[in-house]
Amino acid sequence: MLSNPALQNFEFGKGEFILENVKFNGDFAEINQVADIIETLKRDPYSKAVVAMTWHPADELLRKHKSSPCLVLVQALVQDEKLNLLVFFRSHDMVQGWPENAYGIAAVQKEIAGAIKVPCGLLTIISGSAQIY
Repeated sequence: MLSNPALQNFEFGKGEFILENVKFNGDFAEINQVADIIETLKRDPYSKAVVAMTWHPADELLRKHKSSPCLVLVQALVQDEKLNLLVFFRSHDMVQGWPENAYGIAAVQKEIAGAIKVPCGLLTIISGSAQIY
């Protein structure tokens, strides 16, 4: 459970769990994942553990509904002093959705890069299922 104090005080053996970007609501937590990415990269610019996701297995796998998030995962990596972003979409409308999503995720990359004071690098977008309607 997220309200368990033992979980709130653990960060893989590296000291206290960082709660700055987490808001606890009973057994659930709201996490500002972009702010968390920024804070993590400020502490450790070469961290390989900077991942944000929109997929909630307990919700998505049990409900099996059509409104599951298309954007599933974002990984930020600083390489060669630039911020690279890898993004995975489970499903993508290549005509209307892809251009808007590419623009939006590039804006997120720019926000993160600016906050950690490095230029933007590669933006890699993977579409698990690409369609033209």
